[in-house]
Order: sequence, then C-alpha cells, then structure tokens
Amino acid sequence: NGSGKTTLLRLLAGQIIPDAGEIRLEGSVSALIDLTGGFQMNATGRRNIVTRGAYAGRSEAEMLAAMPGIIEFTELGDAIDAPVKTYSSGMLMRLGFAIVMSAKPDILLIDEILAVGDFKFRQKCLAQIRAVRDKTAFVFVSHSMADIRQFCDEAIVLNKGRAVFRGT
Repeated sequence: NGSGKTTLLRLLAGQIIPDAGEIRLEGSVSALIDLTGGFQMNATGRRNIVTRGAYAGRSEAEMLAAMPGIIEFTELGDAIDAPVKTYSSGMLMRLGFAIVMSAKPDILLIDEILAVGDFKFRQKCLAQIRAVRDKTAFVFVSHSMADIRQFCDEAIVLNKGRAVFRGT
C-alpha cells in the first residue's frame, strides 16, 4: 500500500497530469479504476450509460448502440430505468464495469476492482476480461498474486514509487 499503483493508473488514464515528463499511449484507453465515480445520481441507469460514455469520449449514438449489451451484461433488469441513487453499491459497480468494457479498448487499465458483485457475477467479469486479453493490452494493479499470475505475462513490483522488480 502507498507504492503509487493507483496514482500510476490515474496518470496513464489522463485523470492526473504529471508534474514532469510526458505520458504517451497509442490507441483507445479505458479504465476500471473507480467504477462508481462519475454517476449522475438522480439520472437513470440508462441515462448514465450515455453520460459515462460521453465522459470517455464516446458518442451518444455509439452508447445507444452498445446499450442493450450493457444492460444485458449488468443483469439489472427493470432497475436500469430507476435513478442510480436507488442502486446498491454492487449494482453501481456492475453498471460501471459493463460501460467500461463495452468500449473494447486497445489499452485497459485495471485497479484491483475484480471483486465486482457476487461470486457468479465476478466470474462473469473475469471471463469478460479473459475474452479481451488477446486483443487488448492492459495494465493491472493488484495485491493478489493469483490474479496477477492468471492475467499477466510480466509484472512490476513497486515499493515507495520505485520499481524494485520487473519480470515474469
């Protein structure tokens, strides 16, 4: 803890501007960093799909086309038309995850959020990440060596903001 993992992801995602130097990523980038941040709490889940997509640079038409798949993935049913302020934190995480993953990015940034919802839904999320693994480069931060072994070919260990190990 405190080694700079989330800060690094936020820098890569463009959520934080670096104090010095530059960060250059080629391709589309999506981030699974804070799945519940940025929701408009009085708006419906359906409206939030479009809004969160706009925050990520996606058009309304693109989000409307992706909406049926997002709603199906979340398993929220009729709750999608309720204001998200009525959602549980698990429901918000489901919606956030589905919106981000619908982008099919070139680069995916993942911040230890793989504990989305119940066991069955977590397995569904892990399967979704596995499915994009061959087509998407990703940076995954975690304390879980089991998850790192499962998803990563190479690892970097950080200690107080410095890389102390890099390898398989």
